[in-house]
Amino acid sequence: MTFNQYTTCFLVVISIILLYRTCVFIERIFYKSKAKKWRNAYPTLDEYLSIYPYCKTDKGIKCFNCSSFQRKFFWWDRSGK
Repeated sequence: MTFNQYTTCFLVVISIILLYRTCVFIERIFYKSKAKKWRNAYPTLDEYLSIYPYCKTDKGIKCFNCSSFQRKFFWWDRSGK
């Protein structure tokens, strides 16, 4: 390979990497906005317990639908973390 071929290969690889990083960046922006809307659609823990008071037990909070204690209700914390 000559110098021009190496340069061309290098520029193609750099272009692909930059294109990939741009796509990832754009996807993350759209995902965050969708995740925020999705997260805010769920009730807080206080709202959930006012709707389903029987879900609060000695073991913790259970799912109203399947009575599972293994649920991780991460949407109750709306601090945006």
